[in-house]
Amino acid sequence: MAQIHAAAGVFPMREKDGKIQILFQKRGNVEFGSGKWSVPGAGGVEVDESFMAAARREAMEELGIEFDDVNIVFQTILNGKSDFGAFIAMILFIDSWRGELRVCECDKCECIEWFDIDKLPEDLWLPQTTEFIMNFKNKIHYSEIGWL
Repeated sequence: MAQIHAAAGVFPMREKDGKIQILFQKRGNVEFGSGKWSVPGAGGVEVDESFMAAARREAMEELGIEFDDVNIVFQTILNGKSDFGAFIAMILFIDSWRGELRVCECDKCECIEWFDIDKLPEDLWLPQTTEFIMNFKNKIHYSEIGWL
């Protein structure tokens, strides 16, 4: 029987010069997606951990930030397939946080960088990323990406 992975991720976002920008991370020397752009502050949900608890933990571990529920601008749940197998993920977009955004896991992340929502990085690890960014723009809260 195939295993389904649970994951949570946090996209910090801001408005700059009248445009929405989203923070991405460039993955470092990791098993999946090395050198490609991905959701910053993302990872697996641990046993006995909720999606929200995992999102908060990953945001702190990877970006050095904390956020409150009132800072969640958008959330989407998606399920799909990737190079590590089937997954269900909760992706949050937040517009404010405590702490200074920084790379906390230098071995797993080369850098973080802001991108305009209409000009995303070309070398994305998960092809589903473009779709859930479009979900954010279009306020679509659930999608099934990658299922045949």
